[in-house]
Amino acid sequence: DLLQADPSDGGKTWLFTHIVTQEVAYESLSDAARAQLHEQLARYIEDHGDLGPDERLELLAHHYGHSGNRAKQRAYLRLAGDRAAARFAADTARMHYRRLLALLEPAERPPIFLALGQVLALKGSWAEAEALYRELLALAAQQQDHLLIARAWYELSNIMSNHGRHEAAL
Repeated sequence: DLLQADPSDGGKTWLFTHIVTQEVAYESLSDAARAQLHEQLARYIEDHGDLGPDERLELLAHHYGHSGNRAKQRAYLRLAGDRAAARFAADTARMHYRRLLALLEPAERPPIFLALGQVLALKGSWAEAEALYRELLALAAQQQDHLLIARAWYELSNIMSNHGRHEAAL
């Protein structure tokens, strides 16, 4: 009685009868086994997924995100973050972009900082966006990327100006 056939798909899928049973089964797997199963499921979704584009991207980002496949993690977290941002799903975009930033080398982070900053600003998370742009500014200065320094200052000044901090913006 731990599993039952899902009648909505003619019994092709089996479901746990209780969430606690599912959690215990999942937690009893080793980290390596979990990562392998997540990757296998993600590959299946890539090859056979007949889902809508949003649902498909979310599932691929989730399952590859829990796999050991760093290249797919990075690719699908970026795609899912961009798709969520385009739909104005700020919290989802923020989650994907934050997870992606942790996987990237410092030199690869600026485009994600900018995308995440736009999401945060649109959401009204001004303090978080300002902190992010200051982090980008520090990274750009470290890399001596003058164009990126200018872009970071531009984004910072917009946030400051929008909050009446015109002197600081200037």
